[in-house]
Amino acid sequence: MLLSCLTIIVKWFMGATPESRNTAMFMDAGAIQIVGTTVVALILLLAGTHIIGLYFSIFFFLIFYLRIMGKHTWLLTGILSVATPTFLFFFFEGALVIPLPKGYSEPLFYPLYDLIY
Repeated sequence: MLLSCLTIIVKWFMGATPESRNTAMFMDAGAIQIVGTTVVALILLLAGTHIIGLYFSIFFFLIFYLRIMGKHTWLLTGILSVATPTFLFFFFEGALVIPLPKGYSEPLFYPLYDLIY
């Protein structure tokens, strides 16, 4: 892998490929905006994990990303935003017995612990 990367870098410096001689912008303004918004949303997801826990952070991230960024219907957004953290909770906490961060929302999970332990 390292040798492949070094070969690509050397070819880029030498201008040996059409891609290395191309002077066009890599991303247009629209792509930069989408990538920037996604990066900010992921940073908020990580910051929210410490405060409100991973499951609620994923819930809010999916609502934002599916509804606002993806313009999907509220039905699909609601189903996926609830089903994904629920599945992840029971998979990690129940099946794998790996607790994930819950932040200040941990007391809300006490009734669910009774179901799996």
